[in-house]
Amino acid sequence: MSTAPTRLLFVPPSGPQAHLHRWSLVFFTRPGDFVILRASVENGPLIADAVRNTPEKIFEKGQTAKEWFSRRDKYQRVNNRLGTETWKVSRGTESE
Repeated sequence: MSTAPTRLLFVPPSGPQAHLHRWSLVFFTRPGDFVILRASVENGPLIADAVRNTPEKIFEKGQTAKEWFSRRDKYQRVNNRLGTETWKVSRGTESE
């Protein structure tokens, strides 16, 4: 896990909004540990088409969120990287 500080860029409003303050809210969420991950084909035709047109079934791993995050975390560590294949495994289910 990186300990580098996150850098954010804030651009002041321009033109007629220059006198206003900008506010932002960032909210991160993730599924619970035992949720089985799957492609959310109901969220649009682009996702549904990608899943339908991929015969290898790479989007249907039957993997829990905990397994997915654990694998990504493990292979994010440089000492666990053994080459191209372990780097790909660290990216996510779509790159296995």
